[in-house]
This record gives sequence, C-alpha cells and structure tokens, in this order.
Amino acid sequence: MILHRLSFGNREFAIPNSADISGLKQEILAAVRAGGGYVTLPRSESRKGSLEVLFTAGIPLQWEEVEFSEEDATDLIATDSGHDTDY
Repeated sequence: MILHRLSFGNREFAIPNSADISGLKQEILAAVRAGGGYVTLPRSESRKGSLEVLFTAGIPLQWEEVEFSEEDATDLIATDSGHDTDY
C-alpha cells in the first residue's frame, strides 16, 4: 500500500489512495502559479468535513509517497493521534 503525504510549513497531511493524486498535484500547481489559491484536500473516510488549504508560491511543499505493507498501514492508521496528519 502506498501512502501519500503532503507537507508544507510545519503541517503534514495524508492523502487517501482513493484521491486523484495527479489531479490534486495539478490543482495545487495551478493555485501556486495563479499567485495563491485555496485547494480542497481529500480526507480519509474516517474524517468528516472538508479541509481547504491556501497554497502560495512562498511556501515550500513536499510530496512523499511511502510504501507500507497492508498490515503496517492499518496499524499506522489505527494509531493516528489526530495531530497534523490526516490518515
């Protein structure tokens, strides 16, 4: 299983595998190129509501793809403390 993590500033967000990763990257890039804009990040099924993040050119972003076994990923999701990471 691959987990996608988007980090910027001191925040980190997990993007669910069901998300359109390529489309999300393009949406973020378009917001940055436009001088800034809000992008709605997809949330895991266990989290309710939406999360809109303002992306601008002045904030470095890091996109990470981490491969886990199904068991490790399930354990990671189950032990999420709910801080800045949304698994």
